[in-house]
Amino acid sequence: MSIEAKTPVTRSGRAAGLIALALAASSCGCVHGEAAPIPKGSAPAGPTLGKVDGPAKGLVDTVKGGRVALDWQQVMLERLTKDPAGYREAWGLFSEGGWANAGQVMIYGDGGHTKLQAVVVEPESDQISTDRALSVAAFATIANAAKAAEKLGDLDMVAFDALTFEYVHAVKDPAANVSVVKRVFIRNGGKKDTREYDALIAAFQQQRTIQK
Repeated sequence: MSIEAKTPVTRSGRAAGLIALALAASSCGCVHGEAAPIPKGSAPAGPTLGKVDGPAKGLVDTVKGGRVALDWQQVMLERLTKDPAGYREAWGLFSEGGWANAGQVMIYGDGGHTKLQAVVVEPESDQISTDRALSVAAFATIANAAKAAEKLGDLDMVAFDALTFEYVHAVKDPAANVSVVKRVFIRNGGKKDTREYDALIAAFQQQRTIQK
């Protein structure tokens, strides 16, 4: 699999302000305008995965359909493929921007959504900061957001220095083949009602403060 990776942009005072807007508000916190390009570089290594030599067996090449934080999307899909814990689904919210990103959140679940795991990458980090069990009660917000996301299409508005997000839902079949079944790209220019997209972003960002 060939993946175009993005290197995190060096944090600045302006970057910190953008992240604060994205995480503190119930909106997607984007700033108007056209996003600046991010320098290309090597993908960050997820410490819980170890070295990845190439695409895992059964991994469908669906990362190329994504637009945001493709390095971390690959981490999510490969972990879902390889993990022996019996996970059958994964949900992720990925972010990047012209000046900063708002971090990455990945949720894994078994077929009955009773065994759940939350993986969090803090804003501007290239390492997993949290890898913990998630309770069924805490997962309810994600489940509701995922259900609502099935009806959403991409929100792609012109926005200067914008934080962009992508929601990804992946499933693993009995033969251990992993594929992406839903993507929602989000770039909010602040010109129309985006409450459904804001709620999707907020559901994942809340997982940063939930411990179990």
